[in-house]
Amino acid sequence: MFDFAEANILVNLSIFAVAAVIVWFAGARITGYANAISSKTGIGQSTIGLLLLGGITSLPEIGVTVTSTATGAADMAVNNLFGSLAAQIAILAIVDQFIGRSALTSALPDPIVMLQGGLSILLLSIVAAGMVAGDTSVPGVSARALR
Repeated sequence: MFDFAEANILVNLSIFAVAAVIVWFAGARITGYANAISSKTGIGQSTIGLLLLGGITSLPEIGVTVTSTATGAADMAVNNLFGSLAAQIAILAIVDQFIGRSALTSALPDPIVMLQGGLSILLLSIVAAGMVAGDTSVPGVSARALR
């Protein structure tokens, strides 16, 4: 297997750039496929977007998170998830600027979009609370108790 750690930085950057272009074009095609699946099955676009597109676009993060966790790099696993989310929010903020005076959510008046946004905020709040609280032990709960 190719050892990226031993390769020259230019080789690594080239491989990354090629992979990014492939992912970009594949993402554009996948959204078209998801739209076709929604039309043919009658399942709502919000549901297909949440389950299918959300699942597909999460695969790289899942891979990085599982790999970094397995190698003992828990900080990388957590920061990978937050970094991805921060990038997505930044993209939404940029798109929001181009839409005009109204909010991005006004372009999609479906209440499901607002529900998904609210649940995302709730989940991030839970994670942030866990980070602020730090590691605490709960009596009777341990790795051995879960087996």
